[in-house]
Amino acid sequence: MMKNTTPKEPTLELLLDYLDGILDYETQERIQKQLANSEELKAVFEGLRQYYEEVEGDREKIEAYKATLGIYSEEGTNKEETRTAYFFKIAASIGLLILAGAIFYSLQNNDPVNDFVNGQLSRPYNAPEVFRSDQSQVELLWTEASTLYKSGNYESAIEIIRSIDKIDGDDPTSQFYFALCQLYRDDPNYDEALKNLQMVAGTGHILSVRAKWFLALTYLFSGNADGARSFLEELKELDNYKGQEAGELLEMIK
Repeated sequence: MMKNTTPKEPTLELLLDYLDGILDYETQERIQKQLANSEELKAVFEGLRQYYEEVEGDREKIEAYKATLGIYSEEGTNKEETRTAYFFKIAASIGLLILAGAIFYSLQNNDPVNDFVNGQLSRPYNAPEVFRSDQSQVELLWTEASTLYKSGNYESAIEIIRSIDKIDGDDPTSQFYFALCQLYRDDPNYDEALKNLQMVAGTGHILSVRAKWFLALTYLFSGNADGARSFLEELKELDNYKGQEAGELLEMIK
């Protein structure tokens, strides 16, 4: 009889180790695939990740959080599996509620910081110019990307910019506009936006200062004032792009 080799869903402890970045490569790859293939597991992970970041990875606080859901550490594999499955069902709902609640709160409350950030992100940055290139294909693609961006079709613009990146490599311009499209789309992907903006901010490219501004806005929208503060302070000192606005935001988040 052939043994079932379907991998079990990762335990909460394994997900926490994944967040800590201490897993071996094979286990990390397996969890990434499971997250990509299971909406319920993804909801669990997102809820757990948000709480993990909120408590800065403090395992004691996370254990206390689990205890509030009636999940305790006992010996016995079967019992552990039952408790884990039980937690998945609860945490999936909690994860979705946490995410929905965070978005609703940031959009609906009268916090002046959120109002300011929403106002800035509601006015898209200038569309990309038609970048001249030795490769006519790249020039044509930028023309198409710019048109899509101007029309607000950010999903399609993302795909065109991906095509540009395959030809031009990790170009700061394509990374910058890829990040902006991720911010402006109907279902914003803040993780992708942050990742690409951080890459641009770390270069000497002309867009690096602008990338720092959008990094600060993205961090603030996510409720991470500490992540935004260093970028705002730098922009305030430079005083050549959004220096005044950076100063205003710094006063708000004191």
